[in-house]
Amino acid sequence: MGTPTLVLIALTALAACVALGGAVYEALVVDPYWPKRPGIIQSQNGGISRARFWLPAPVLFEVLLVVTVVVTWGDSGIRAALLVALLSHAA
Repeated sequence: MGTPTLVLIALTALAACVALGGAVYEALVVDPYWPKRPGIIQSQNGGISRARFWLPAPVLFEVLLVVTVVVTWGDSGIRAALLVALLSHAA
């Protein structure tokens, strides 16, 4: 396995961590308060725009995950781990 493959795996892991971090942030910081103050999730009222994060972040992760599975298909150890990640993400 070469350096480009390792970089691709690292980018995929980073994208997964970014998506997970965004979900944790929303669950801990945004979600407890928006029922009392709906304006914080309405971008037209000066609140956050969830779409700015939740449209590109998961798409980037999913594309990277599929590309990484294709590129590393020949390595059975990596293939198994990535297939578990892909299937658990799809579930």
